[in-house]
Amino acid sequence: MESAPGMLLIGAADRNAGKTTFACQVIERVARARAVVAAKVTTVQAGQGHGCPRGGEGCGVCRSLEVPYVIEREVADAALAGKDSQRMLAAGAAAVLWLKVRTDAAQAGAQALWTRVTALRQALAPASPDEVAVVCESNRLRLALTPDLFLLLRGESEAVKASAAEVWPLKSALVWHREGCYSLEPGALRFDAGKWFVA
Repeated sequence: MESAPGMLLIGAADRNAGKTTFACQVIERVARARAVVAAKVTTVQAGQGHGCPRGGEGCGVCRSLEVPYVIEREVADAALAGKDSQRMLAAGAAAVLWLKVRTDAAQAGAQALWTRVTALRQALAPASPDEVAVVCESNRLRLALTPDLFLLLRGESEAVKASAAEVWPLKSALVWHREGCYSLEPGALRFDAGKWFVA
């Protein structure tokens, strides 16, 4: 596994665990003092082809991904304000990347994402790129990268997603989300001297 110093990785054990809200609260607080690069990862089952794994029409990512992975840099768009990556920009991230990756290309996609993140950190703070914080949302990314902290959020569902079960032993902490509150509040996280830690 490749080391990813300066990264806070946020995953979810179940749907509606509040990970984007949690990530945005962290970004909003940290971005007051330093630049933050954020990333969102969407994993597509190899060979899925059609339909949305979450049901309904979905966003079209799973149908449209014809290459192993794609990394896009998000730009502010009021028409897409509710989208997770747009929420990260609105929270104050200096740059947001969106990795769309097939499960069979997860390792290559993760390494490519980290290379892009590293380049953005260098561009944002040429004299001290390590002082640029990184906040990323994903479960499976933990199988390829070792962040400073990997928080696994859990909501009220008893079911655990397959992607969360894979990385369960690798979590730094399990964070419960109940009625808008977290067992570990975003304000308890600190980024100092290029590293994330729980205060």
